[in-house]
Amino acid sequence: MSAVPEGLVVMSDAHSDVVVFCFDVSPGDGLASLTAAERDVALGMLRGESNAEIATRRGGSVRTVANQAAALRKKLGVASRGELAARAIELFFTGPERTAV
Repeated sequence: MSAVPEGLVVMSDAHSDVVVFCFDVSPGDGLASLTAAERDVALGMLRGESNAEIATRRGGSVRTVANQAAALRKKLGVASRGELAARAIELFFTGPERTAV
């Protein structure tokens, strides 16, 4: 995969070279504060994976995934997986500078 310019967050499938989401990171949109693990958990959530499935794929515990999911929801200001999906779609199509939070 090619290099990513500074200021972008790329969420890709860990098992391929396909980029699933690429967002321009703006300090106010919450993406800049996500850890790599939280971005991976978010990608699993967006794919519809359960916490158990994400934990198995990551080689971790369900409790850790649940904690990471809670942390990323708080950072992004969303309350559910549905809101996470809506937020991802907003950021993908409109960019962080035009997205209402």
